[in-house]
Amino acid sequence: MINQNDKVIVKEIPIPLVKINQGFFIIVTALALLLQSKYLVVFLFVTAICSLLFGPQANIAFRVAKPILAHRLFYAPTEAIEQQRFNQLIAVTCLGLSSLFFAFS
Repeated sequence: MINQNDKVIVKEIPIPLVKINQGFFIIVTALALLLQSKYLVVFLFVTAICSLLFGPQANIAFRVAKPILAHRLFYAPTEAIEQQRFNQLIAVTCLGLSSLFFAFS
């Protein structure tokens, strides 16, 4: 973490949070397929784009999991934030295309 003007900038994300985020996307995507719900796809798209635009603090899965996993996060291995942003960009692209296709179907 880097401290600039009393603002903490996180450069690493604990792997348990990354796994929770991935699990969240898998579960909601599976539910969208099972229920054939385009609204769940749009919900995922909105949550993913918010996380991409505003960073990890806007990630719903992170916000829910942090208090639960607080004891494991301090010593957990980490992933570079750039890698997580790249993965999130791929998710936003795929979910955006899916939402667009749903809109025209």
